[in-house]
Formats: sequence, C-alpha cells, structure tokens
Amino acid sequence: MKFIVSYIRQVIISIVLLLASCESSDNFLTEINPNTVTPESFWQNESDAEKWVISCYSALIYAKGPSWQASFPRFFAWATVNRSDEYRTDFPFDWAMANAEFTLDATNPLVGFLWDPFWMAIYRSNVAIQKIPEVPGISDEKRKELMGEAQFIRGVSYFYLINLWYKVPLITTPPIDDSEFYPPTVERDLVWQQIIEDLTDAKANLSAVRTRDASQHGRATWGAAVGHLGKAYLYLEDWSTAASGFKELIDSDIYDLVADYNDNCNDLNENNIESIFEAQSDDRISPDFSSWRGRDGGPKDFASNDGFVEPWLVRTFLEERTIGGEIDPRAFATLIFPHPESTLYGGLTYEEAYGTLDPGAPAYWRKYRNVDTRPNDTDGFQSGINDRIMRFADVLLMYAEAENEANGPTPAAQAAFNRVRDRVNMSNVDPTISKDNFREVIRRERVLELSAEDNRWMDLKRWGILEERFNDPEVLSGKLFDINRHEYYPIPQSDILTNPNLEQYANY
Repeated sequence: MKFIVSYIRQVIISIVLLLASCESSDNFLTEINPNTVTPESFWQNESDAEKWVISCYSALIYAKGPSWQASFPRFFAWATVNRSDEYRTDFPFDWAMANAEFTLDATNPLVGFLWDPFWMAIYRSNVAIQKIPEVPGISDEKRKELMGEAQFIRGVSYFYLINLWYKVPLITTPPIDDSEFYPPTVERDLVWQQIIEDLTDAKANLSAVRTRDASQHGRATWGAAVGHLGKAYLYLEDWSTAASGFKELIDSDIYDLVADYNDNCNDLNENNIESIFEAQSDDRISPDFSSWRGRDGGPKDFASNDGFVEPWLVRTFLEERTIGGEIDPRAFATLIFPHPESTLYGGLTYEEAYGTLDPGAPAYWRKYRNVDTRPNDTDGFQSGINDRIMRFADVLLMYAEAENEANGPTPAAQAAFNRVRDRVNMSNVDPTISKDNFREVIRRERVLELSAEDNRWMDLKRWGILEERFNDPEVLSGKLFDINRHEYYPIPQSDILTNPNLEQYANY
C-alpha cells in the first residue's frame, strides 16, 4: 500500500481550506462558521498535526492546483536527467528544448515548475515545526516523529534548492506580517548549515523501527535522514564525516540490496529492503498522484518519444562483461537499445519493434517505464512507478567514494563497492588499485548503477566536470553549455519582479 498517496487524498481538502483561511483577513462578518477550518480551530490534536505533516509531503508529490508540477514525479527529472549528459531531449515545446540545450532564461516556465513546490514544502514544514510542540494530546514519541518528518522535508527541500540554484532565501519560520514576505537571498554556506541542522535533528527524532512497516511507506525514517545527512556532507567534501554517517547506516543492517536489480526500476516490488526514501506515485487513485516517468523518455511508438539516451552511455554499459562473459544485466533493466536481448513492452524485442539491430539506432530508457506491466505508455501521463530518491546501492557507492577520498582505497571502501557489483556478477575491483583510479571506477559505477535516477547532473557538478563533459564532442554535441551561466538555474523572473531583495544568478 502506498500510504502517503492514499492519506494525502484524505487530507487535501481540509488543508486547502485551512490555507485559504490563513490568507483571509478582516472578514466583515464577526460570526464564526463552525464548518470552516481556521488556524484557531486547527492544531487541536494529534490527528491535525498528522494531517499537516502529510501536507508537507504532498507539496512535493501531489500534482494539482498550484503545485500540479510536483517536483519528484514530474518535472524534477527535467533538471537532473534531461539536462545531463545521459539524455538528448527532442521535445515539441520550446521551453523544454531551451532547458535541455541551455538556452533558457528566467522567464522559462520550467524554472517555476521546479522552484515553487520546494518553497511550498518549506512553508508547510516551517508551520509544522512551529506548531507541533504546542499541540496537546500527543505522546513524546509521536511528537518527535512528526517533528523529524517536517525537519527532514525542509532539509531535503533546501538541499535540492541549493544544488539547482546558486543563492536562495533562507526561511525557517512562517511569515508574521508583510515585512517578512520579501526575504533576501543569502550566502550558500548559511543554507548548507541549515540543511545539516535539519537533517541532524531529523536523525535524532525519527525512528528506525518503522522503516519496513508497510503502513508507513513513503514517510521519512531515521535511515532517510542519515542517508541524506551523509549526502550533504559528501557534497560539502567533508569526506570523513560523510563516510562515518554512511557507515552508520550500512552497519545498522536495516537495508540490503534486493536480489533482482530490476526491482528498482518498476512498480512490482516498490518500497523494498533497498529503498531508503521513495517519492510515492499511484495512478490507480487519481492522475494527480501519478508520475510522468512512464510516458516521458520512453521508446518511439510505445511512449512519448521526447528524445533518446546518449550513445556514450550505451557504450559504457557494453564495455565490461560479467564474470560469466555476459553483458552487464543492468543494461537490459536500464535501457532499450539495439541488441537481441533488449526487450520492450510485452516482451517485444528491439528488432521486432524497429526492424534493426544497427548499433547506431536510438536507445531509450527502460528504467521507470511500465515495460513489465503494460502494452505501452501512450495512455496519457499516468504512471504509478515510484521515484527512488535514495536507495542502499547509492549509499554503498557514496560510502566508497567518501572513504576513498578520506583514507584511500581501504578494504572497507572496496567491500562496499564490490557489494554493488556482486549483485550483477561483475568482477571485484583490483585490491591494489590506486586512490585516483578508484575514484574513476566509482564514478563509472555510479553511471551503471544509477542512470536515470536523478543523480547524474549533480554528480557532474560536484565533481567539477560539467564543463569538461559538455564540451567533449566524443560525449555529446549540440548543447550550448557555458559554465558561467548554466551551472545553476536562474530564479524565476516573476519572483525577481515581486521581491526586490532577491539576487539573480550571474548573467541572467
């Protein structure tokens, strides 16, 4: 059961009514309507606090009204996959092509589609963090859990904001009056400090006990907080602290790798033991809770064919064979490409679908498409496949990276790395490998393990190789990348015009 999705639907109406009442002022009638939800009548008990915390999640996954562009199941991949070196977009909308080819400006609607949901999540989390300590009738344990969830959502929202935008405002309390409606952008280190603080607090407040409880799927847990805290330290290049955090998560024995890699790619075994945090989608309840991943980026004639996987990525999957001499099985789970064993919907082979096995023929995404359960993905935008925001294999590779940078290719770092490769019968790393060479093989392994999972753009950026990749004609061509302009998104122009205290990113 996708708990978050089903519960969000139950609480949306009451939260919308409450938010509307928060925006009202000076009502000319002094008589109170007993059927109206108000700030005074809300926050009375545990149920109210629970509903509000669920609304914090809904800002990122519920797609209707002002947040129809909900981040994770919809447009987030446009910033992290379609814009990276993994994929070449060919979409029949100017705003989409401008994003993919680095010609967008601050008026491009995609910028707002990405920006707005994070701020909605932050606002709702700020209200929760302020109000939950005062709500009567909640046990200490439950109060900690609810606080931890709000702290986690705020910390994760700021994490993505500071990685997609150069400078952003830092807002940690709900605005009291008009004077607080125009917050300034702040220095990046202040935002990073808040991310660390929020995720540290979330780690202290959240429980590991319910991590595998099916009735709570989609909610933040201790493991999600620890994993994202380690990731924040990794991005800050505090290698030792990052490695320590990841090791704590690994040693907890709460998580493990699933036996079948493909279980991370579809909706047949979601929220499994490898999952640390998933953005829940469920097209059976309503299109508003569905993901666009099934439709966008899929194979020609079977889904919305808005582009193709870059050839270098296909070549990378084919460079190394398993111990048994076969192609890395992750290639067939991740890609649809010209090979006799590559299958589309209904078990149709690539050759049966397109009449060719020419190595130069286009490749498409298979991961996150409904290849295993539907005849095609042409029926609207609906997909019920969850976005795996963080899974255990990612933690193992991040640990190997942090440990290698801190202490070199230690046995512990190699063991974590080998654990990922053992699942797909790939050979272990040479135990005599140098630190520099191990760094490169870890980076390559992240491509093989995590392609199409929203990591690549930010990996390239934190490694400082965006410019190198996009200016290499052997990798890809036709993207007009300028490191001084395109490393970060501009703040939406509508916000710049509304708030004079915002500092626009350079050259926009």
